[in-house]
This record gives sequence, C-alpha cells and structure tokens, in this order.
Amino acid sequence: MAALDIGATMGALTVPMALYVLPGEAVATLEPQREIFQFLAANIALNALHNVHTYHCAVIGQPSEILVTLLDYEKGGNYGAISLGERTKEERIPCQTVDSMALYQCHMIKIDVEGMEGISGSTIQF
Repeated sequence: MAALDIGATMGALTVPMALYVLPGEAVATLEPQREIFQFLAANIALNALHNVHTYHCAVIGQPSEILVTLLDYEKGGNYGAISLGERTKEERIPCQTVDSMALYQCHMIKIDVEGMEGISGSTIQF
C-alpha cells in the first residue's frame, strides 16, 4: 500500500489519494461505522478507483473487537465526528493494527479517529 486512510468516512481524501499514487500502488481505507463504510465503498465504485482497498474495521493498538455506536441517520449531525467510545445502540466491529496490514511501503497515513489511538503500539517506521 502506498497510503492508508484510517477513519476514511466517505472517502473525501481517499479519492484524491488514489488518483495521485504511482501506477501499481494502492490506497487502503478503513472505516468502522457500517453505514458510512457503505457510502465509502459506493464512492470508490462511482469513481472507478481500482487501486483502493476498503476495510470495514477499526484500527487500534491490538487486534480485537470494539463496540461501535449505531447512528440515527434520520437526525442531522456530523457523523464523522462521533466518538467510538460513546454508547447507545451498538454493533461489534473487528479491529486490526497498522502492523497487521503487512505494509511493504507506505508513503502517507491519514488518521481521523475520534477517541481512539489509531497507531498506538505500532512499529511502523517512516
């Protein structure tokens, strides 16, 4: 992977990242909120980006699972700013570490996670 977009939401930065990586390189996007992940996947498909790999998971310091708040999309709000630590209705989501992605080379990591430490415990070096 040439780039990681951790907490990709709907892919506002994933799309330009995918357009500017070198031929043969890819962007990995990770988004834990199920419905927002579905928007992300649709955005990637609508833009015909074949060099983007999408993952429905969270990134934390150890492989595990977390409970992610299910949002009420009938109400207005900034869905990308919801802390994963808030609790109402929840869904269990897998977590992985940056290290578990076995990155051979990574030129850029964008992290936008609310209330989580996306690269905590990783040994990746830049």
